[in-house]
Amino acid sequence: MLLARRLGNVCNELGVMYMNQAGKLCEEKIGFKGAEELWKKSAEVLCRGLESFEKVKDVANVALLLSNTGRLMRLCAFHSVPKDEPRQFVNPERFYYEQVLLDAGVGSVN
Repeated sequence: MLLARRLGNVCNELGVMYMNQAGKLCEEKIGFKGAEELWKKSAEVLCRGLESFEKVKDVANVALLLSNTGRLMRLCAFHSVPKDEPRQFVNPERFYYEQVLLDAGVGSVN
């Protein structure tokens, strides 16, 4: 149980690190392809961390990983849309944020 939580925490930290590195690449206009690879790595480790926390029913950390995954989806969408076009939530982002609210007991988000 403790090992699963530690694995989940490490995955969360790695996922956030990859996400932040990708964001910097996009902001500095260094390379979108490099950012895409980092986003993929981030999504993979966040998913693995989510699975670890779900196994031990750690609701707070499941919410954290869902929130971070939603943030990742938002950043991917934000940097994928040209600056002169409107930016709004897309389905993957919305799913993760709504799941956090449902898991937190907020109820319906509509």
